[in-house]
Amino acid sequence: MPKRTRRHPRCRPLARDLDPNAARGALGQAFLRALAASFRHDGAKRLRELSEQRPHDYLKLAAALLPKEYRLKAVDLSDMGDAELTRALAMVREAIRQKELEGQGGPAPQEAGG
Repeated sequence: MPKRTRRHPRCRPLARDLDPNAARGALGQAFLRALAASFRHDGAKRLRELSEQRPHDYLKLAAALLPKEYRLKAVDLSDMGDAELTRALAMVREAIRQKELEGQGGPAPQEAGG
């Protein structure tokens, strides 16, 4: 009598007419689930180690995970008056200034009056 091998309960034989895109999608989902489980276990520690020991690889990882392009949707500002546009521009400039100061080693000082 031939020896029977036990299959893992989730393993299914591959069909000859299996759609490659469906198989790739299923494999991708399974990989992402395993990756998420691994990250929950010790991911933050491993990322910290990577950033300290091999910062260039850490940056390559970050770049690989970011979107390749950003899609901006059109914003209609025609209904805003000049004063409102001026205030909005001042707020954007202040936010940029705050971010630049934070990047230089600390929180930006608060301006008086608001």
